[in-house]
Amino acid sequence: MVDKKIGVVSSVLIITLMMIVLVMAATVVRNPLAANNYSGTFNVSVNSTIPNVVNVTIYYNESGGPVVLSAANYFYVINSSSNTTPIGLVIENSSVNIAGLNDSLTYNFTFIVTNTTKSKENHSVANVVIDNTLPKEVNITGTETRGNYTGSITLNASVLDALSGVESVVFNVTNSSGIQNGTVTGTKSGDYYSVSLDTSQYPDGTYNITVFAYDYASNLNNTKLVHTVKFDNTNPTASVSCTPDPINAGATVTCTCSITDDTSGVNVTSKSHDTTPSTSDTGTFTNSCSFADNAGNTGSASTTYTVELSGSSGGGGGGSSSTPPTSFYVRTINIATKDFSEVQTIQQKLAAKERIRVKFDNDYHHIGVRELTLTTALIEVASHGVLKQELGVGEEINGDFNDDNVNDVNIKLNSIINGKADLNIKYIQESYVDCIADWDCGNWSECADSTRTRTCTDLNECHDKDPWSSDDSKPIESEACEEAPEEGMSLMWIWIIIGIIVLAVVYYSVKRK
Repeated sequence: MVDKKIGVVSSVLIITLMMIVLVMAATVVRNPLAANNYSGTFNVSVNSTIPNVVNVTIYYNESGGPVVLSAANYFYVINSSSNTTPIGLVIENSSVNIAGLNDSLTYNFTFIVTNTTKSKENHSVANVVIDNTLPKEVNITGTETRGNYTGSITLNASVLDALSGVESVVFNVTNSSGIQNGTVTGTKSGDYYSVSLDTSQYPDGTYNITVFAYDYASNLNNTKLVHTVKFDNTNPTASVSCTPDPINAGATVTCTCSITDDTSGVNVTSKSHDTTPSTSDTGTFTNSCSFADNAGNTGSASTTYTVELSGSSGGGGGGSSSTPPTSFYVRTINIATKDFSEVQTIQQKLAAKERIRVKFDNDYHHIGVRELTLTTALIEVASHGVLKQELGVGEEINGDFNDDNVNDVNIKLNSIINGKADLNIKYIQESYVDCIADWDCGNWSECADSTRTRTCTDLNECHDKDPWSSDDSKPIESEACEEAPEEGMSLMWIWIIIGIIVLAVVYYSVKRK
């Protein structure tokens, strides 16, 4: 009975060991993985406990479901002689070329491990996607070849992939030398991938933008390129000049605006500039120019030019006989094309002994600076009479050109800078009433150098009210006189004569004795 029991136990142990061996004699495929995506090649990693493996044969079908070996195709045999051991097989990352397989979503693979005793183990991997096709229909919108851009721009790309699907879309930015300057990854929205690119983060210059479209099988389509794109975040600059400067009133001044832009170039249609500004009024004027480059950056520049009344060296006819001699003034600036009532305002800088000549009511009149200090200017207006008036900065005076009790001109001294009086000469029409002087004269002074003087004052202050008012009624303030002998000198001469007589008498008396 004991022997029988021992036999039974031994049989149980042998069966158990055989079952353990059968359980342990398993094949595991660690790569490729089920429900994954592959292109071109995949690496095979297999573990098997069968000893003395000869090879691994890969069978496949394209219909999905389990592989029926009688209906399956095999396409690869891995020679395992270098990897086999008496106790099993390990294959790590053995590359298998699958480029010859048709693209499909439903590949199933079975890996059969065979040893020297023709024992076999197999392991199946289901629903593997074989995708050897690049993503397609890659198009870029929002940017164009040879475009010019500034600030932030939106890059858009449409990409399709019918098998494994689009994994990512990357926009690659390289400069004109082919050096990569940056990459940005698009965000998916429908079939479009977009991203905002801040061009100010790149130096101004020329770039190429390439779309890198990847599918889940790692296929890459980078054939879509937008080239010679210019990033320009610098405003254009310009210089403005006007010639001649100063310019005579009524003449033609020509202004130029020279624009430069080193990257995208000048947008010639955006330029706004008056090349022949008006010279109908005198004074200093600003000529401005606005512009843009082809990337949309804008700029502006300006200069000033001065319009003066036309200069001449002579006086000119038509003026009053009381006009001061031309020889006193070294420069006369003449205007003859318009009446002063049309000119309205003259802004003129005059140095000492310079004047302007204006036309009013078919006659000619002169306004000049006779003397100039740091703070005052002696203004002279020659018309029906000669008016001389000293003005301080900010002071002004009115004048009547044609003696009709209407002031025609207002002259204001704006400033004195660099030896020139800045005069604002304005046409006005303001009536006034003649003033009658009331003279009050003081006593005559003593006769000195055959002249005596006195001071006469107009109690009505007519000249202050109207500098053009005549002083013809003013009493004389100086006249000739004879000087009376001084009393002290007369007595002295008497005593001298008496002394001479006494000395003569004494002399003759002594001589007789």
